[in-house]
Amino acid sequence: ERVTLQVQRAGLEPGGRCAILMSNQSKWVISGLGALWAGAVLVPLDYKLAAAEQLALLAHARPKVLIIEYPLWRSLLEGHGELAAVTAHVFVTEAPASAALGAVSRHRLPGGVRVGAIFERSLQVGNTVRRMRARATS
Repeated sequence: ERVTLQVQRAGLEPGGRCAILMSNQSKWVISGLGALWAGAVLVPLDYKLAAAEQLALLAHARPKVLIIEYPLWRSLLEGHGELAAVTAHVFVTEAPASAALGAVSRHRLPGGVRVGAIFERSLQVGNTVRRMRARATS
């Protein structure tokens, strides 16, 4: 829910694009589900690609929001400049407290969240939507 609120406050509307550039870990799943709950279209990017390739994909997709890990964010900026040309709002995860992020936002994911709990919540939301649709059609 925290991720959903953060991307909505950044101006992401249902149908808007949210790019995620993170390594394969549970935080990717949490970020992706949060963006989906906000109605976003996910743009998953491969963290193994070269920075130039990632920037080209971002330029093509033009996401409203980019959620990116701190080390990957730094590698994109090194020699490639600002991300403002390819996305409106950047959330950087796992940035050290002392890191100067400039115009981007520090993205704090909930600590200690079990991925199973996320999927359980997702099922609850889905069941609620199905019940609402059933009531509306009857």
